Amino acid sequence: MIEIADSLGYWALRSIHTLVRSLPVEAALHLGKLIGLAGFYFVKRRGIAYADMKAALKSPQDERQRWRVVKNQFAHLGQ
Repeated sequence: MIEIADSLGYWALRSIHTLVRSLPVEAALHLGKLIGLAGFYFVKRRGIAYADMKAALKSPQDERQRWRVVKNQFAHLGQ
C-alpha cells in the first residue's frame, strides 16, 4: 500500500513540475513566492526561524522588523 502512495505522490509532483516548467519565468517566480508565503502562514516552525534570526542578528531590531525578515526568507525559499 505504501508503494502505491509513493507512486501517486511521485507522479503528482512530476505533473506539477511539468506544469511549472511550462510557465513563463516571472509567473513561476511569483508562484514560488506565493508558495513560500503560504509556508510562512501554515508551517508551525516559523517561530524557530524567528528565534534563529533573533540569535543571529544581535542588532537592536524591533520584533516587527525581525518578523518581516523571516517572512521574506520564506517567500524567497519558495522561489
